[in-house]
Amino acid sequence: GDDDPEHMKVTERSILQAKLTKLAIQIGYAGNTISQLHICF
Repeated sequence: GDDDPEHMKVTERSILQAKLTKLAIQIGYAGNTISQLHICF
């Protein structure tokens, strides 16, 4: 059922993975913006 610990682990892992992906995208955007600023100045 829903109380299955294995299922909980999988859900936590996918949530963590989603957060890491989001973070990686944000870091990518930041790196992109910074490199563009360096080109401008």
